[in-house]
Amino acid sequence: MTFPTAKFQEVLFRGRKVPAALVSCVEQPAIAALLAEHGFRWINPEELPSLLTNEYLSESERANPDIASNVAATEVIMAKIAWFWEDDDGNLIGYWLGDDPELPATPIIVGYDTEGQFSCEGAVSLGDLITYKRSFAEDDRYEELASECNAAGLTVTVPTLRAFYKVTCAINPNAMREAGYYAERVKRGLSGKA
Repeated sequence: MTFPTAKFQEVLFRGRKVPAALVSCVEQPAIAALLAEHGFRWINPEELPSLLTNEYLSESERANPDIASNVAATEVIMAKIAWFWEDDDGNLIGYWLGDDPELPATPIIVGYDTEGQFSCEGAVSLGDLITYKRSFAEDDRYEELASECNAAGLTVTVPTLRAFYKVTCAINPNAMREAGYYAERVKRGLSGKA
């Protein structure tokens, strides 16, 4: 399969260059098979998941000022992220873009779950992320998956699960969304705290 680089760059990365590591995930059959085996699929730029479009909200939910405040704050954070994967639970995975015109050499990986919570995994490799997400907090499983990823050509740079827990993140998209949510509540005539 050929990676739809132009469409990804235009729609999901909002004009920024798509990292080569991401392109190789599709173009190298062993990596593509590994991703599929572990429940990761590409976000189709022409058919965005409902988490990115808010299609799951009813009209009455959209009219609720508290929910509207949350949606507005979430959309501000969503615009700072280039989403590329959805897992088999419907959670999203992407790179933090922030307001920078270019991605850093080692982009920060973030997530958004079906409960409406953002997460920051840190500036780790895609192999690290898959290994961590699918190890289910089991040391032996982490090591096994790290070997699988490395054998497929998806480099794992964090050697153990314990080391992954020590990875820090320079941003907190959930805290940013929360601050925006309270500001949006005030704009809509609600109290600053829920």
